[in-house]
Amino acid sequence: HQLGVLPEWQDKGIGYRLKLAQREAVRNQGLRLITWTYDPLESRNAYFNIAKLGAVCNTYIRNAYGELHDALNRGLPTDRFQVDWYIASRRVATRLSQGHFALSRSSFEQAGAVLVNPCRFDGRGLSIPPETFQTPDVEFWLVEIPHHFQDIKRQDPGLARAWRFHTRELFETAFALGYLVVDFIREQEPGKPPRSFYALVRAHLTGREPWSVFARHLVDLRDAE
Repeated sequence: HQLGVLPEWQDKGIGYRLKLAQREAVRNQGLRLITWTYDPLESRNAYFNIAKLGAVCNTYIRNAYGELHDALNRGLPTDRFQVDWYIASRRVATRLSQGHFALSRSSFEQAGAVLVNPCRFDGRGLSIPPETFQTPDVEFWLVEIPHHFQDIKRQDPGLARAWRFHTRELFETAFALGYLVVDFIREQEPGKPPRSFYALVRAHLTGREPWSVFARHLVDLRDAE
């Protein structure tokens, strides 16, 4: 039900090795899909689950675990992404064998991606979500989240709640329109605060339309159906 690494053993690659062991054990059972949940506003978890492991997501669960009082969850609804890890797919095998090919934000924008919720920064360096967001009819969306959400929670609980409800509405809208989370981007420009973005693509997991080279690199799951 749960998998974690004690704080003193974190940042040593142990969590990654545990997931590889889990994948091997589950494949030996003849299964092809593993699912789990995480907070979509936690950029570190997003990078690990989406970018590094190659999981994808089109399921948003409101307040999945009810009210929790631990340091990570206190004061906020426990909204979660349910991710799908297609452990026998070429996408996952490529990510695990070759590592994450870090596409930049500009690479997505050159392919026609639109940042649907550009945020701004206040005098404290905290990111602030826009009051509204776009829903452009394009193949790729970029969705910005705070790079350090726990910092926002500590300094401004009201702003943390604003981010929770903003991204809840945004992701529920995106998934209803058929978009799929397929990648995660971390950006650091000199002299500017770090920023984090989800990459979403309009999903054609069951269709027969041709895939562009760019889309195939992102979400080639046809062999996992």
